[in-house]
Amino acid sequence: RSQLERDLTHALQDGQLTVHYQPTVDIGARCIVGFEAFVRWLHPTMGVLPAQRFIPLAEDVGQVWAIDAFVLGETGRRAAAWQGLHPTLSDLVMSVNLSSQQFRDQSVIDTVHHAVSTSGVRPSTFQLEVSEATLMDPRSPDPELLLGRLHALGVRLAIDNFGTGSSSLSCLRQLPLDVLNIDRRFIAGLGSSRDDEVIVRAVLNLAEAFAVEAVAEGVETESQRDWLDEAGCRLAQGYLFSHPVDSTTAEALLRVQVHESD
Repeated sequence: RSQLERDLTHALQDGQLTVHYQPTVDIGARCIVGFEAFVRWLHPTMGVLPAQRFIPLAEDVGQVWAIDAFVLGETGRRAAAWQGLHPTLSDLVMSVNLSSQQFRDQSVIDTVHHAVSTSGVRPSTFQLEVSEATLMDPRSPDPELLLGRLHALGVRLAIDNFGTGSSSLSCLRQLPLDVLNIDRRFIAGLGSSRDDEVIVRAVLNLAEAFAVEAVAEGVETESQRDWLDEAGCRLAQGYLFSHPVDSTTAEALLRVQVHESD
């Protein structure tokens, strides 16, 4: 931990951080409609480190704001480049997770505004994801007020890991949301667990009733995809479609899609 803490102070300035992208797909149309951004640390001796290895440390040492700003900026630049590849990609949505510590800091408004204004893309290209647990954390500021200010910037807002918290219905009723991400733990049981299937159908019905999108996370099998398609879930994400990939590979996936659509 001590070594990582020392190394982390140089990670940003030495260009060791990068962003990988996992596609979000339209199940019926079989096409990519967006990406979720995942920060990775290209550590000089430890190799590629996922976010869970260093984001908690970054929060402890006060580096998480700089990392989040980097991810937002990098994602905005990629979005501008990829949307410009072809008219069919003009509505590409880029999802970025807000850390719990960043969500509790009012400066997130300025960070997001700067990323949006410098990216050259429509604000709605950005989709900010906040876990349900973070929204319900008593240390968080008034979620309705903060999300309202973010929504006023024109960005999209999503609840991540939906269904695992304690106040899902109050979130839907009070907050300016655009998307519910159905937690992967429920998706894993599709086709084998009646309880999970009931929960997923209930979330899909809630999403429809509140006029928000639902995204199924953690789709790994064709049977899960087919179940979701039949249940009316339009959007999905998971290893069945693609692991998180670097920006070069993500762009290659988009170019193949564009070529097939022409």
